[in-house]
Amino acid sequence: MICAPALADAPQPVIIQTHTIFPTTGTGATSEGTFTATAPLCTSGTHRSLRLVANPSRAHGWTVDAEYTCDDNSGTFLIQYHPQVGANYAGGTRDMEFMLTGPWSILKGTGRYANVTGQGALGVVIDFSASPVTGVEKFVGFVQLK
Repeated sequence: MICAPALADAPQPVIIQTHTIFPTTGTGATSEGTFTATAPLCTSGTHRSLRLVANPSRAHGWTVDAEYTCDDNSGTFLIQYHPQVGANYAGGTRDMEFMLTGPWSILKGTGRYANVTGQGALGVVIDFSASPVTGVEKFVGFVQLK
């Protein structure tokens, strides 16, 4: 009997959007919040950063490892991303608006996502007037369930 190798699902487009509370003080402080996602990932869950490291080689950027836990108990996945700071002026008002942008990739997962891979780009909008500071992160890219 000849056995064919198992084939992975084709890469699929995905959007993950978070609603996040950002740390404002303390070393080792973590961000946390909720997320929604498109298939083939679970539709919703919670997230928290596990590691936040300043990365001067990335021009005012960081390396973040964040764990995403699905509400439907299908598993978790760990995303590493590299947000970088840039400034623009919002709507011509000359009021400073900060944006974080950069690449992301899925490092590993559990349950249904034990062999997931993925990568893409992210953008972050932060509300510095909120207390605590909050934001919305949007991850756009492709994932593949193997």
